[in-house]
Amino acid sequence: MASVLLQDLLRRKKGEVEEFIEQACAIVIDAQGSPSEGKDSAACAPLSIAEKNGDICDVIILIADLISDLECKAVTDVLGLQDLLRTVCYPVICGPSDKLTQMSNGNPKDDGSKIVHSICWLVAVYIKKSRQDDPVAMGIISGIKGAVCDNLEGSNSLSSIMMGHEDHGSESSSWISPNFHILSALEILEHIQDSQACNLLEEEWFREVVSGAIQSLESVEPVICARLCGIIMKEGLTTHRILEEVWQKVKEMHQRSQAISSAPKDKGSNIYLVLCVLANATLSPGERDSSATLMFYSDVTFWMIIQQGLLCHIDPLTRKRAMFLLKRTLEVVRSRKDPFSVTCRPRETDESPIIWWSPDNDSKLLQIWNDFVLFYEALGEVQTHVVQPVLAKWATLLNAAKSDEEGKPYLHTSWLCVLLERSFKHEGKTVTRWGVEQALLLDVTNIPLMTQGGDKFLFGPLLSVLREPYLYTTCRTDSTTHLDQRPLVAVQTEALLNKLLSQLSYEQKQEFHRNLVTGICKLMWGPVPLTLLLESVSGLPECPAWGTQQLYDFREVLQSSVLVFPPAVRSCIQVFLSLATIRLVDVSSVPLHEVFTFLAALNASGTLKRGEHVWQQICNWLSMNRNTEAFLSGAGSCAKDLKDKITGDPSEDNASSLHEVEVDRLALEILMLADVHSQESGNGSNCRAVLGTLTVPLREVLCTVGNRIYLPPGQADRSIQVLTAITGIVLNSTGTDNKDPVVQELNTILNETAAEIFIYLMRRIFSLDVSKAESLDKVHTYLDLLSTLNSYCSTVESSGVLQATAQLESFKKTLVKDCPAVLISSSEAESTQDLFRSYVSIELISWRLNCSHSDKGIFQAQELYSTILHLEISALHDNKKSSSVGERDSTGPLIGIFLGRKWSCIHRFLEAGHVTADYEGALRRCIDELSLVSDTNSTLIMDCAAFLLRKLVSSSPDLCCEAVTAAWCCVMDFYRNKHFWELYSAFVDMTFQHELLTQGPETPLFNTIQKIFEFILIKGETKLGLLNLVVSNVCRSWQQLIVEGQHTAEVIKAMTNYTYSLRKSVLFGSMKRTGRLEEELLLYLSTNDTLGSLKGTLTTTSIERDPALVRVAVINLLIRLGETKSPESQTFLVHFLQSLLEEEKAVTPEKKCYVLNSQVHRIKQRVWQAALVVINYIPQESSNAIFKQILIQLASENQSSAKHMMEWLVVLMIHRFPSTVEQFWARLDQMIEGSRCGFSPILIIMSQLGAVQPSREAKVSFYNKAVPIIFPWSLAPTVSLRVQSQVALFKIWLDCRRDGLTEVLDRYPTLNACMEYNENRGSAITNKMEGNFFLKDFHPLLDYSLETIFQSLPYLTLVIDDELVIPDLFLQESPDLWGDDSVKSIALFNSRETLRLAQKLGTAADKRKSAFQLHSVIPKSSVDLSVIDFKERPLPLGGGDVQKKITPLREELAPGFEESDPTTEANKGQLVVVATLVDRMPNLGGLCRTGEIFGVERLVIGSARYLEDKSFLGLSVTAEKWLPIKEVRPSELKDYLTEMRHQGYTLVGLEQTANSIQINDYRFPAKTLILLGNERTGIPVELIHHLDVCVEIPQLGYIRSLNVHVSGALLIWEYTRQMLGLG
Repeated sequence: MASVLLQDLLRRKKGEVEEFIEQACAIVIDAQGSPSEGKDSAACAPLSIAEKNGDICDVIILIADLISDLECKAVTDVLGLQDLLRTVCYPVICGPSDKLTQMSNGNPKDDGSKIVHSICWLVAVYIKKSRQDDPVAMGIISGIKGAVCDNLEGSNSLSSIMMGHEDHGSESSSWISPNFHILSALEILEHIQDSQACNLLEEEWFREVVSGAIQSLESVEPVICARLCGIIMKEGLTTHRILEEVWQKVKEMHQRSQAISSAPKDKGSNIYLVLCVLANATLSPGERDSSATLMFYSDVTFWMIIQQGLLCHIDPLTRKRAMFLLKRTLEVVRSRKDPFSVTCRPRETDESPIIWWSPDNDSKLLQIWNDFVLFYEALGEVQTHVVQPVLAKWATLLNAAKSDEEGKPYLHTSWLCVLLERSFKHEGKTVTRWGVEQALLLDVTNIPLMTQGGDKFLFGPLLSVLREPYLYTTCRTDSTTHLDQRPLVAVQTEALLNKLLSQLSYEQKQEFHRNLVTGICKLMWGPVPLTLLLESVSGLPECPAWGTQQLYDFREVLQSSVLVFPPAVRSCIQVFLSLATIRLVDVSSVPLHEVFTFLAALNASGTLKRGEHVWQQICNWLSMNRNTEAFLSGAGSCAKDLKDKITGDPSEDNASSLHEVEVDRLALEILMLADVHSQESGNGSNCRAVLGTLTVPLREVLCTVGNRIYLPPGQADRSIQVLTAITGIVLNSTGTDNKDPVVQELNTILNETAAEIFIYLMRRIFSLDVSKAESLDKVHTYLDLLSTLNSYCSTVESSGVLQATAQLESFKKTLVKDCPAVLISSSEAESTQDLFRSYVSIELISWRLNCSHSDKGIFQAQELYSTILHLEISALHDNKKSSSVGERDSTGPLIGIFLGRKWSCIHRFLEAGHVTADYEGALRRCIDELSLVSDTNSTLIMDCAAFLLRKLVSSSPDLCCEAVTAAWCCVMDFYRNKHFWELYSAFVDMTFQHELLTQGPETPLFNTIQKIFEFILIKGETKLGLLNLVVSNVCRSWQQLIVEGQHTAEVIKAMTNYTYSLRKSVLFGSMKRTGRLEEELLLYLSTNDTLGSLKGTLTTTSIERDPALVRVAVINLLIRLGETKSPESQTFLVHFLQSLLEEEKAVTPEKKCYVLNSQVHRIKQRVWQAALVVINYIPQESSNAIFKQILIQLASENQSSAKHMMEWLVVLMIHRFPSTVEQFWARLDQMIEGSRCGFSPILIIMSQLGAVQPSREAKVSFYNKAVPIIFPWSLAPTVSLRVQSQVALFKIWLDCRRDGLTEVLDRYPTLNACMEYNENRGSAITNKMEGNFFLKDFHPLLDYSLETIFQSLPYLTLVIDDELVIPDLFLQESPDLWGDDSVKSIALFNSRETLRLAQKLGTAADKRKSAFQLHSVIPKSSVDLSVIDFKERPLPLGGGDVQKKITPLREELAPGFEESDPTTEANKGQLVVVATLVDRMPNLGGLCRTGEIFGVERLVIGSARYLEDKSFLGLSVTAEKWLPIKEVRPSELKDYLTEMRHQGYTLVGLEQTANSIQINDYRFPAKTLILLGNERTGIPVELIHHLDVCVEIPQLGYIRSLNVHVSGALLIWEYTRQMLGLG
């Protein structure tokens, strides 16, 4: 309304412009109105203007146009204009930031955006037309500078924007600087630039704004940064000085981004945005004005920024910008037509350019960089099949990095590192594997990796990716590829490290080793990668490089991530670090005691054993360095150091003990130095002298410790710690005899000090004060000494430790007399001190009982047992709960330890049988006190409970059930605790005892155990080893009972009770590979001789965690039971086999086939594997029923492994039970007459049955019956059935010819002629035969073994490695079963090599290699893609053209520029596609995708709800996010068409009409609207009359119409083609 009024005034009085501007200002001010009461005017002004009258925007723009025609003086004098700015404009463009940002970034035609843009245009015009001294203009300029330079946000309050006064005569005080929002200030500046052009650079305020904007580029948001760049570097308004300032700012931003260790997602993203604009302003192949030319690409920093951007893995936009910069710069460099080079010098000796170009090598360089760009962009694609062919370019790029004839490489190695690092981050593991392999195989001899800064790549991205566990999976190319082989990645890693070190100087090697340690220690590692990497490090050539810092770094790793590794892996890591230390530590800079401290930290689990390989290596190293200053000073100060440690620091608590690492360090240092002297001199006396000298401080204390009443207890205790450690190391050494000088000297020390030590212990151990925190540690110290001395005296020859042994026996007798008295006197345990004394007594009694198993009657057993059993601590436990924190801390651990030792003693008394016990009462107390213990002491209580359960299972089953439940709850409390396995093992020994398992299903104990087993079964799939422990223990105990022969019936009863559990166990296997890597690692490490005695524990540990062990244990048990040949065992095995067949039937899908290596496939295969074993032991009377069931299930769809096992099983049953053959022929007749489902396996069975016939006559009879049945099917219309029949006949023909069955061959001359013809010409039948090991190489009887069932056959049928079970595992799990040839029915290993050769050389082996071997070329027709998962297949490297997906850059790179042809935007039309009449979602989704691809201006649909439809979204693939979509309902369509005609659009309908024009004959106007019809009815007639023209698509076929999406797509393309001027 206001604009209409204003236009009317202008028509009547065109000369009075100023007056009309005043009236227009008044109209706008009046239209704004007053703000609502209670609301801030600044908050509601934009809303009121936009909502009350959208035409106000047009009025403001008209005012600005009128002002532009006025003189400067007139603008200042226009009344109302300044009021308009103050009351209307400023509140909008100084409003809240979120509101303004929303309006500024919204739809250009939105009212909120219109008001912002119109006001900014008005303010810009006012500045242009005002005087220089105009206070309003000066305030506006000041506000712009404040917003841009200081990046201020607009205030929410109008009062904070300006202070207005009624007195307009005081202008200087009325107008102050408005607080513009940054977006408003930028838009005003853009309008000013557009209107004033080049003279704007002469304005001082503008230069200040530009300088401030440059400094703000780093801190602002990207959207603001882009607009700042557009202002700073606007074409025609920039200078060389400004561009240079921008470049310097970019370099500062880059330096700061490099310094930030933890980068946010958008770190440095503004750098690339600024550079894109800078490149757009300066980098062009054509000639530019020299004043604006800046060769910043001659700076090496520019290329480093590009490389950093290409490696910004978390921000794809930054990578796009970096790639644009690379392409644009290379284009400019190439167009220069003169040599260009930028030298990068990460090392002083390197002068290789990071980039260079020469006209003489133009074509070569162009090809290399094209390959680089193609390779990099392909790595950005997720689909592996897109990346796969491009990998062939790697060889070209690799050669380009090698020096040419002139010694100059075409490509700097840093660009190779960019590609490799990018491949490390690819979503496909196969591509990552490829990248890691290529990085490890780099030819560093010819590629100057290290001299060109490759160390950053090696110790950064490469080390980081080597942490991925899946890289270390063992790829088995044949079944003889053992899992105990070292992973290929580990081998390649060590090889690369050795090659790199061979290229470096001495100083560079030292730096390399230190950087390697830093790189390793700053990352978080898993057990498998870290172990294998440290193994590689331990094998590197000697180089004194590690300093004290490197040892500290590794100690941090040992105390953090390594601490949670499995104990066996942790021990291996400690050994490898020990070896690496002596090879790489710098003895000139690291004190000897620091080395020993590190070795002691590595010896936490006793991995360093005296006499083993690692110990000898350390001693040899010490011997080699004994003349160094560090060694001499360390050896000389060892005794003094020991004395200082024993004496203690006077300033500290002298009663404190030494840290265990410090104790180990002293013991290792003393013993190793002694061994070094022994090795060098070869004289035992010299070694004893050295050891005697080193242990003088120890003897001085211990020889008088019993009689020196005033000796500080701390000195004695610390001396005991060191003596215990020394004795323990010697005790655990590989050789301990009296000829060893160390043993001799230690015997002397023990003989001299034993009496005094025992006197001190008796005086000290009962006088400890429990209120002191270290008292418990002291008790453990004394007990460790007693246990070590007892073991030592029992191990070495008695003649060497006579005095020590005598004193030990005397001490034991004293304990027998004193401990019971102390225990009885403090049995009430009313205080913590009483409890502590009782605990000490029980600990000593327990130790005494464990010393010898032959003298358990030395105590007065009955009285002592009763006293210990009735020790009550419940009252003390209740007091603990309510006491203070300090008391709770001292009492809680004591209670747990006390109860554990109490029940350990009770267990010993009960086992000895020297007491009369109330088992039921004892078990009740056991249950009650088990709930009071919350640590590993629960295992001691469970051990005793296990004994009691055996005694009470028959008389008190309910109480036993309660005990099992209580123990299970205790175990589950530790489920995620590091002590879980210790408690779980004790629980298994307690619960899964044979006596408990014989309880029938009607008892509550059975139900409890069954529920626990089901839980273990479920959790065992993810927590490896959980089920192994149960099943292996139970099966071994049952096997032992069966061997003894007296309890076989009880075992069968128990097995019958738990048939469900056994069936689930024989089908058990984990679908996840989690844990398998650790098993393979332990298997490999068990072959490493450097690990010494650790090897045995590694083998045991790996087997115990193998999921296959569960099945192996059950199979061994079934074989053991079957070999008894008893009727009871046969009955059970028949029942078990029938349950397996029912399980197989239950998991078989009814209507769909299952895929290879799926869960269904694995279960079915395990069923038939077990059936092949059990079938040996079923009786004749049960065979018919089982055989019938197998034939029925043979008709189902099966994968090759399961199908061949079923066929093999049928053949075996017919051979073993000849009566079943009649059932087979009956089943065959039934299939011929009825359904032929499963007929192919029957043909294979018939081809194999001839080989198992007992005699020649039987074979002739069988073939004479089989051939006439099979022969007609060789002409069947079904291809698969026809080919299978022909192959079966070919197999029969070959067998007959081999066995000389001329009767059969003569009887069927047609068969003979056909087969000879096929054999000679190499037909598909012979090829099929060659490719089928089951027909060509397999024999049902000769190959009947566990090796074939569990390894060979699954392997040859492409079953995944996880399912292969090596026969050695059966032997390892039950060596007595297979070691004495007691198994007669089935062999463990194959007796012939045929199948083993097939696994290496046959067609099936080729398939296996193609499916699982990485990076090998797929042989022709070798892999059946229908059964092989593509993710497991290799990446063949092809050449020629490759796929390259389009990467649209649009405006994200920089404002105002596109990567594509600059004419594209100019030729781009304005096409509106109206699909209101289309109502099928797939068509609309496809149109949306097509429209977005070809840049349609707008898509019109009938309802906005379509955008939420899944069918629409599935076809649009996010195109709806980028394509403007408008809703026009069918009822509104005619009005919309009319409106679009008024806007200048030509209305074109896609419909076949009488006057329609073919699209190839029609010239589309730029502004075109296309109307699409309904899928069924087309365009209604009334709308056709409303259109300007109708077009149609020419057709050559008979169908009358195309799909509406296809038709629309063709029309859109034709329009686009004409706009682009193509063809």
